[in-house]
Amino acid sequence: MDLIVEGPASDGSRRVAGARVRDVAKGEDLEIYAAMTINATGAWAAKVTGLVGITISVIPGKGTMVAMNHRVLNTVVNRCKMPADGDIIVPVHTVAIIGTTDERVADPENLRIEPWEVQLMLDEGDKIVPGLSQARVVRAWAGVRPLYQEDYAGSSRDATRKFALLDHKERHNVDGFITITGGKWTTFRLMAEKTVDLATQHLGPRKPCVTATTLCLALNRVTTGWATASPRSKNITCKAN
Repeated sequence: MDLIVEGPASDGSRRVAGARVRDVAKGEDLEIYAAMTINATGAWAAKVTGLVGITISVIPGKGTMVAMNHRVLNTVVNRCKMPADGDIIVPVHTVAIIGTTDERVADPENLRIEPWEVQLMLDEGDKIVPGLSQARVVRAWAGVRPLYQEDYAGSSRDATRKFALLDHKERHNVDGFITITGGKWTTFRLMAEKTVDLATQHLGPRKPCVTATTLCLALNRVTTGWATASPRSKNITCKAN
């Protein structure tokens, strides 16, 4: 993958005009041109900006979670202490999930779940629900958090979870290119809204955002039919079959 870059112009500015990508299913290389290119690549955000010579500080923080084969409780239990490894258990369907570690990694591409990480989750889980480690481990998995904090050299655990929206025209004199990074799953809708708002400022006339007032079909169906809910309210509308 590479970015299509035009310029520099007489004023030294450059413009990202799209990207060169590969369709791995068809084995074809493609050039995609766009008026605005949005870099929303998570832990790979710094690698993408690097394609146009822009350096940003993204800290890849690996988190490992472990699922046990018994739903040992019916509510989320979180230890009352400063954030640490293995300080929360979440019941999901028929299992209980223990999480999470937070380890700074050099490369988000190739992750290995270490045996000590699984054992640490079991040990910490026993402190919340004694005997939890005696249940069977169903699976373990890991993901990488894209933590953004400029001029920060500490551990990923202490890095901010705030999101950052970077306008590269303003910051680096590169037009047609913005980056959204950092944040959490719980802020992704807000991140998307702010990103599109910035894109439309560059692209032309702007329409009011309707994200906050648009009802969405609930993912979990209820026995009487289906439910809709506003993403920013507690109001739920149900329809029976």
